[in-house]
Amino acid sequence: GELTKIYSDEGISGRLTERAQLNQLLADARAREFDCVVVTFMSRLGRGKVFPILENKLHESQCRVYCTEEDFANQEDDMMKSLTIFNDEMFAFSVRKHTSAKMREMVRSGYCVGCLPFGLKPEALNDRVDSRKIIVHHEIDATNVKIAFDLFIQTQSLAAVRDFLKSVSNRQWTTTVVKSLLQNRIYLGELRFGDWENLEAFDPVVETSVFDEAQKLLGSRQKCRAPRTDEYNYLLRGLVRCPHCNCAYTNSVAKGGAVRYYECYHDKKKISHCPVGRINCDVLHRTVIGTLSHLVTHHTSMHEAIRKSRDWETPPDSLISQRAQLGKALQVLGTRQRNLLNAIEDGEQIQSVKQRLILAEAEERAVRAKISLLDTEISLATRLRPTAEQVQDSWAQVLDIWEAAEDNEKAALLRLLIESLEIHEKDRAILRLATIVELPSPKFGTSDKMGAGVGFEPTTSGL
Repeated sequence: GELTKIYSDEGISGRLTERAQLNQLLADARAREFDCVVVTFMSRLGRGKVFPILENKLHESQCRVYCTEEDFANQEDDMMKSLTIFNDEMFAFSVRKHTSAKMREMVRSGYCVGCLPFGLKPEALNDRVDSRKIIVHHEIDATNVKIAFDLFIQTQSLAAVRDFLKSVSNRQWTTTVVKSLLQNRIYLGELRFGDWENLEAFDPVVETSVFDEAQKLLGSRQKCRAPRTDEYNYLLRGLVRCPHCNCAYTNSVAKGGAVRYYECYHDKKKISHCPVGRINCDVLHRTVIGTLSHLVTHHTSMHEAIRKSRDWETPPDSLISQRAQLGKALQVLGTRQRNLLNAIEDGEQIQSVKQRLILAEAEERAVRAKISLLDTEISLATRLRPTAEQVQDSWAQVLDIWEAAEDNEKAALLRLLIESLEIHEKDRAILRLATIVELPSPKFGTSDKMGAGVGFEPTTSGL
């Protein structure tokens, strides 16, 4: 026969039907790319009960399975084939039982199984290649593990332990990995693998009293966290940003949930070092509302704020220049078309003039399309400078209903008014506000404090 292709799933059990190369073989068989599959033993295609399933699938694709070392071509060999399939199934079962017994004995004897954490290493009993290995302390890393436990008990800071481990090893450490290290009972000399355990497998790295003290501190840290269902209203959620790393501030708590913060996520995770890592929520809320109230009630302050704003400039000169050039080009095209129409009326080479007229009209349409795009771009870049009275009247709508609004409505009101809030220093922030605010009536309900029949209609300034 002619060899078409070789299919091989290395290192994958024959008891599995989901194998990449096996799936490809079945697909190629359905495509009639070959008419015979050759294997040494049945177990190479599928072990135990899997083989007849796969053999049947191949037969449906009109493909025969041939075994070079096991020949069951005759009908009287069916019994032998069934016994071979049974033996293949039992072989896998016996291997599992043997492996399980061997692993249990290795754990009981304290031999190395699986991967060892930082501070421990395997050591061979003799020079043989297949020698079993025991668990021993790493000369340097085990000492650093002891120091890490002591440091955590002294500082109660996972970050301090993380920074220490970074400085003494070439590994990447996070607070999550550090916490896992401090909770790993293998440092007490306990070896666990699956359901098996040996509580005295090797000499402990840390004392039991030190380990228990670390667990007690880790448990107290967990209790100090704020509840998952934090009912505090973070009015500026998603609006506060860090200008240094362009990261949105996230919600954070301290003192058992008594104090809330907006905290820079990158600074918190030590991805970057930002000047203002976090800022008190209550202080920031009061400052923002106080600033808005001051600007609404003081005409001079509002006028000065508008004057200092930078969003009222005219479009870039380059856009204006391009628009002017296209306008002139449009005039030239108009003159050219009129001249061509006059030439047609005079009877000058009508066919040639018509072709030139068609080209001129096409060019005019292209120029008009460019002008339309530029006009849109110029319009978007143009923001007329409003008066202080216009902005104050608009903002006053928000403050008039502020005290009577529900918490979720207050957050929605601020999102209508505030575009962004950048924290530059502890006592300096840049607040970007919308000039004109529209209050969509379906968004804001009424409460008993506001009186019956009070509602809000959409307003617009026309700017």
